[in-house]
Amino acid sequence: GTIIAISDRFDSLVGFLAVGIEATGSYDPYGIRRIAQGIIRIIIEKDIRLSLNESLENAIEILKGYIKIKRDRLRAILLEYLKERIENLIDPENLAPVGLKEAVLCIGFDDPVDAFNRFKVLLKISKEEGFLKAAKVVERTSNILKGAKNETGLVGDVNQELFIEGLEKALWSTYLENKGRIEQFIEEERYIEATRLYGEAFYKIIHEFFDKVLVNVQEQPLRLNRLAIMKAINRLYTEKVADLAKLPQIVV
Repeated sequence: GTIIAISDRFDSLVGFLAVGIEATGSYDPYGIRRIAQGIIRIIIEKDIRLSLNESLENAIEILKGYIKIKRDRLRAILLEYLKERIENLIDPENLAPVGLKEAVLCIGFDDPVDAFNRFKVLLKISKEEGFLKAAKVVERTSNILKGAKNETGLVGDVNQELFIEGLEKALWSTYLENKGRIEQFIEEERYIEATRLYGEAFYKIIHEFFDKVLVNVQEQPLRLNRLAIMKAINRLYTEKVADLAKLPQIVV
């Protein structure tokens, strides 16, 4: 029954939008928003692990003979409808700190259950020191990368032969020592443990690094290598959990 209910709603949602029928403002005579919300609600309540992109692509393929707009455009519209419903359902009582919802969803919501789980556990620990430390590490590494946005495309892998400062070696050793465990926690969806370990591992040394080592030195190879360290540390957490730089400035 659950499978039929979801399939029916995907079919209706894609069908309406494929022929150009959209909800606008308060105008939604076909209940398109309600259909999208029904999809997300059933997925969450029944704990169904599926890919929204794959499900939409399957529905689009079935209805391809009726589509009146470009498929990429249709897919983007469909995902926006579903994202809006997730945003409405994920924190109905507005209990989360400012920016946490965006921090989680900007990483991805293709698996709604995973998105809800990430949000729920991060909300639970959002006042803990470990969470605040993790957020500060993400914030500081994001800021330095943002400041070098014209060169981020040039940043490659970290080259340890270019290390000339002891703190470079110490910071990279910290990364290598903790990378495997953090990735394992994330793979197992143990986001609380991943967040706490990430914060405890990098908070102190990243502050010491910024206090004593200049990232944006004049020599480009050295500068890009230090930016590569920042990128590796940042993406270790933000690639699959949350971009905590979306939160207001964190004070630990």
